[in-house]
Amino acid sequence: MENRPYVSADTMALFSASQRANGGRKRYRHGGATASIYLSEALGGRQVGTLVHTIGIKKGPVFFNSVPNQKAKTLGPIIKDYLPLHTPLMTDEGFPFLYQIYPNHRSVNHSARSKDIRYKWAKDRWSKNGVHNQVAEGFQRLLKTAFASYYYIRPENSTRYLNEFSFLKNAQVFGLDVLVGGDSGGCWKRNLFSVESGKPKAVGIREKKCLQ
Repeated sequence: MENRPYVSADTMALFSASQRANGGRKRYRHGGATASIYLSEALGGRQVGTLVHTIGIKKGPVFFNSVPNQKAKTLGPIIKDYLPLHTPLMTDEGFPFLYQIYPNHRSVNHSARSKDIRYKWAKDRWSKNGVHNQVAEGFQRLLKTAFASYYYIRPENSTRYLNEFSFLKNAQVFGLDVLVGGDSGGCWKRNLFSVESGKPKAVGIREKKCLQ
């Protein structure tokens, strides 16, 4: 996979309920990052944080989506809407359902334990055999830095903020003429997964009819 474009996906909590103390989070109905965006039932059980799903490629486009949870029925349609089924896709261990959909899906286990009793965690839990999701994590760090100036955003407004940030980031990759005007042929003429395309700046994301 070296020097070849591939897609990386991950999910993170952009704004959470952690400042309300651990007792305020809904730990018993949700797990992982999802637990940090909901209040406990005693406090109303409503969503107060923002959970962001990230799909991106190194030095290429990135798409941020606000999601209510990390379930397969929530993330699956989003990923399938963006990516053709043959897409090389790398994630962490939180996307086991993708193996049934994407034959080129690979994942790395961030919770892998070391076989050496002297250590708790495996040294290859971040990257193993070239498989990692550091590209998506890098985009998420960029997003957190950009949103650091905001004290808080409401979950119901998060999609607008994330769409705007995605647009601005992707304008650097595609150019405004592509994002705003589109191409005359309805599909991009060069295959961005091809080695002959030079330095690929994007995944082969095109109109819906071109992904069939």
